Amino acid sequence: MLSSNKPNDYPEDHISERNGSSPNTPSSHGMKEESRQIFFQHLETENNLTKLESSLQSQSLHHNHQHVLKETPISLPVYERVLLTDDYGHGMKTEALDELDSWSSEEDDDQYFLGDSDTHAGAIIVSEEELQQLSQFHPSLNEVYSKSDISTLTISLQQCIDQQEAYKEFVSLEHLKPLDDCLIGKAPENREKNRYRDILPYDETRVRIGEDQEYINASYIKIPVGTEDYCYISTQGPLPGTTDCFWQMVWESQSDVIAMITKEKERGKVKCHRYWPQTLHDPVNLKKYQVVLDNYQVLEYFIIRVIRIIRKETGDMHILKHLQFTVWPDHGTPKASEQLVKFVRYMRKIHQSGPIIAHCSAGIGRTGVLLCVDVLLTCIEKRLKFDIRDIVWQMRQQRYGMIQTKDQYQFCYKTVLEVLQSIPGTDTDHWQ
Repeated sequence: MLSSNKPNDYPEDHISERNGSSPNTPSSHGMKEESRQIFFQHLETENNLTKLESSLQSQSLHHNHQHVLKETPISLPVYERVLLTDDYGHGMKTEALDELDSWSSEEDDDQYFLGDSDTHAGAIIVSEEELQQLSQFHPSLNEVYSKSDISTLTISLQQCIDQQEAYKEFVSLEHLKPLDDCLIGKAPENREKNRYRDILPYDETRVRIGEDQEYINASYIKIPVGTEDYCYISTQGPLPGTTDCFWQMVWESQSDVIAMITKEKERGKVKCHRYWPQTLHDPVNLKKYQVVLDNYQVLEYFIIRVIRIIRKETGDMHILKHLQFTVWPDHGTPKASEQLVKFVRYMRKIHQSGPIIAHCSAGIGRTGVLLCVDVLLTCIEKRLKFDIRDIVWQMRQQRYGMIQTKDQYQFCYKTVLEVLQSIPGTDTDHWQ
């Protein structure tokens, strides 16, 4: 059984690092003192101050590029340390759990870098007011879906949490038999394409790349929501050696949304290779494609990147939005759901074509929460019945281990509860 109580094994020398060096090293202190002296020496004239700012910006860019080079490679010893078995270890403890609850804190050494200090590059993509409106639910209240029904449902969900029924449901899901033996992912030629050797896609639901149906650690997931199907691709965080395949998957699926719920590096451990361009209009050149960052916006809790993919052979283009949620806490799950709800609602609003491509590090923990919450929010909005256990069961039938811990499973319950409590005009105070 997967356990949420496995302690994280982080090298102590990584915890206090920032941008690849300790903040207390002599070189870091010297650089700060030197910058301070230069600042006061040139404060006399506006012209010199402008030159100073330009110099400091250039120095900062150079420093950040050095940081990128340090965090990108994934060395073989680190890879071997997280691989527990050559067999497909259903129901066993796995160090892929690190991707669940190791998101950075204020003392983390990893900061996102976009090649610009501004919060956006061009026109603002979305305002906080728009996101706030998206997070507000106003289902039609009538004799079928009344205020009383919502109040009854909130009481039932709260009791389910308080009486540990949610935990019992999660435990029951741990005994599901695997769909198949994941033989393609286990093949020797594909081993190095897996971030964690015991987190593999089922052969039946795996994504196939190109005419030769090449392997990538990614799974199709389809969940019925009312009269339509919500389609996703759940995948691991790309490795340096799988970046080409990842973008080919994006191109072939014609997806216009990528949802990322991890940082590239968390508490000293590489979780995802930086597979997107970091500087405006400075393309990443791959074998078949050119990937260009056209715009971005940094919000308090997620980053929006507008990315253009160009197929080199034909010059055809495809535009998508890359959304990176940046406030998952160090351990466990968020205390409140509001920011994730805004993220998910925006993701659903902008989605127009292809499956939504979602990933964390292993592509099963936080990714499972994201997909489950997306379905639940639509059910609330459209006044549809829902069953959290059934949603997770459906996901696990298509990719092993979706929603990895009991805390993640219960967070889905809490998210629904908080959303229902926020609906205007519903009487939920009597039981709080």
